[in-house]
Amino acid sequence: MVELSPRKPKAVFQALPRSPSPPSSPTRRSSNLLGLAHCNLKAQKIAMLRSLRAPPLPKDDGIDVNAQSKKGLNSLLRGTFERGEGNSCFIVGAKGSGKTRMVEDAIAALDGNPIVVRLSGWVQRSDRDAMREVAVQVRAEVGERAFLSGVNLDGEEESAESADVRHHLFIEVSLELTMPIKSMSLGAIPHSSLLPLFFSTLPTLPRPVIIIIDAIDVFARLSPRQALLYCLLDTVQNTRGTKGSQGFAVIGVTRDVRIVEEGLEKRVKSRFSGRVFNVVGASGTPTYSDAVLDTLKESCLAKADSVDDVWNQAWEEHVNKFFASNEVKQAVKEVVGVGRDWRVLQRVMMSFVLALTAEDPTLNLERLKSAVKTQRVRPDFPFVKDLPYAHLLVLIASYHRQTQGHEQFNFEMIWESVRDQVKASSAAPVTLAGATTQGIGMKKAFEHLVAMRMFMPIGSERAGTQKEFIKYRSVISRGYLKEAIKGSGETELKKWISRAAEAK
Repeated sequence: MVELSPRKPKAVFQALPRSPSPPSSPTRRSSNLLGLAHCNLKAQKIAMLRSLRAPPLPKDDGIDVNAQSKKGLNSLLRGTFERGEGNSCFIVGAKGSGKTRMVEDAIAALDGNPIVVRLSGWVQRSDRDAMREVAVQVRAEVGERAFLSGVNLDGEEESAESADVRHHLFIEVSLELTMPIKSMSLGAIPHSSLLPLFFSTLPTLPRPVIIIIDAIDVFARLSPRQALLYCLLDTVQNTRGTKGSQGFAVIGVTRDVRIVEEGLEKRVKSRFSGRVFNVVGASGTPTYSDAVLDTLKESCLAKADSVDDVWNQAWEEHVNKFFASNEVKQAVKEVVGVGRDWRVLQRVMMSFVLALTAEDPTLNLERLKSAVKTQRVRPDFPFVKDLPYAHLLVLIASYHRQTQGHEQFNFEMIWESVRDQVKASSAAPVTLAGATTQGIGMKKAFEHLVAMRMFMPIGSERAGTQKEFIKYRSVISRGYLKEAIKGSGETELKKWISRAAEAK
């Protein structure tokens, strides 16, 4: 009989506490970013684009001028909306400083739905067109019946004078009341001769009316009498915060700081309230960089169902690391260094964000440079470096003439410079006999450049003047021509154009 050994008791092991995991390395964070991109990148891109579309207004280094202007504009619009006052003001600031943004924010802050009419000096090129546009937009807002009912939407009866004005202005509309309101024919618009009278009825509409005039200085220059501005500001002056008046405001947006003193006609200026709100842009490149960084980081921390905490942390670290690069700061500086326009940087960053994909969600310098390149103006003559050798010789000869202080030249002057260069450089593949290069004559090359409008004639051609002595000027900038010659790969041409720089 086999004797069985007693079974050993099982060892009891106590669960030991886990040691904290070490901090993730940059490589691991990058892999986490790539792994989570398929689920979170779409929501991240939407949040970034929404944030870039409405960036915060820049602050000045000293007194916050924008905050004071915004406070004054909000107070003005509240007086119009709540007390039925008539108000007018100008918003003055540089291009891209945030003038339109400030006006739209102030209107959005109102507790109600005013009638907003938007005009632009770049679209409506005459006072009559602008007046008809006001009538079209107001009619689209309140509908046909509101003009002819004689009763406001609040149930209050109109005065006999106001009702009579409406009857005469919109008498043609009564024939269309049986038609759907969507069929807006031009017959419902008052006649041009009655449009100034129509403006006097705007404060009695069911809701307050706010008229925004972009590029108001253009209206002031186009019409010596300034009929549009006179009618609007006269209506503002006659609007009182009394019963039956819903309020009327005129806001002019302009870049011209001299609009009040020099741009307004005497009778128009006497009806303007004199209130001018200034808007200042960012004071330096770091301000623009900080604005972009803040908007991107703010969108990273947005609470959304499809964005988790791991992605938020990884993306915020990635954004901080990307904007810490000196090359990125230099790229931003080149974008805003000249015009200091936020909208240019905004378009660059939007193109930059849209280029992100789930397969490559990382921010990199090459993608940023590509986005910057798409927003730059295409050169007028991008094919210069691909022109034949003779054409490049003629262009460099004109370059030498310009560096010597002679902006005007003719073919004989250009040909003399080319001959001197050929004598100085035996390596130049140019033959003086027949003046041919690659089968194209020098004179023919000059005429071809004239035909391509790279050389523009100065003045009118006199009868009997030979073509060789007609004077021209070059429309290609010297800096762009120098870069094009460098890209052509012709060593002798590079040497020749470099001598012009040395001779300065």
